[in-house]
Amino acid sequence: MARNGNFAVLVLWLASALIAPAFAQSTNATPDLSMNEAAFDPAKLPGLPEAAKQALANAAQQVKSGEWVGYVLAASPNLAVWDFNSIAKTPPVYSVSDVARIALEACEYDSGAPCYLLSISGHDTQKRGGGWAAQPEMLFSKAGEFDEREVPFVPAAERANLSNYRRASGNRALVITTNGDWLSHVGDTAAKAVAAAVADCTTAVKGATCLLYAVNDRVVFEPR
Repeated sequence: MARNGNFAVLVLWLASALIAPAFAQSTNATPDLSMNEAAFDPAKLPGLPEAAKQALANAAQQVKSGEWVGYVLAASPNLAVWDFNSIAKTPPVYSVSDVARIALEACEYDSGAPCYLLSISGHDTQKRGGGWAAQPEMLFSKAGEFDEREVPFVPAAERANLSNYRRASGNRALVITTNGDWLSHVGDTAAKAVAAAVADCTTAVKGATCLLYAVNDRVVFEPR
């Protein structure tokens, strides 16, 4: 393993962390899943990015083909930031509430404030008088000891596997992504564990930013 390459990856991650907003842990708040009978029409939201509209079009096809059983679209109040999450038909099948939690956490992380759910499996979620139901804060910034039940972006069913990280001994680091991926690494020192975990994540996970979440028993994913 190239030590210099790992160090460079770590430096780049630290530089990006100084710019991006960060929050420590998941509140595990229950999303408001209120929706109406109307089909969601993204054309009525000109401010919604084209990429989000394309994701919805693709989702409709996936549901029609039977590959997915549902999906959610979350967006910031100005619609500039959005996150999409799907429910596959094959196990593990996650609940709508859980995928909504993850989408809202990722959107809140990127936007720095709570987001809305715009659509649930193609249904419109606007209230009768307009606007969307206010969602609870999905992330909080109190640092503390590692608790797998509060790791954001990770499906609830997958969090149980993170208990292995909590029980492990020695110098270790945990890296997560807003897509729900995670991996950990053990090293001779905490610094080596961090460098290796970030490097492994960068190699294994494409198209997502690797975020250092915990070092040994402490959560280090905090606002700056």
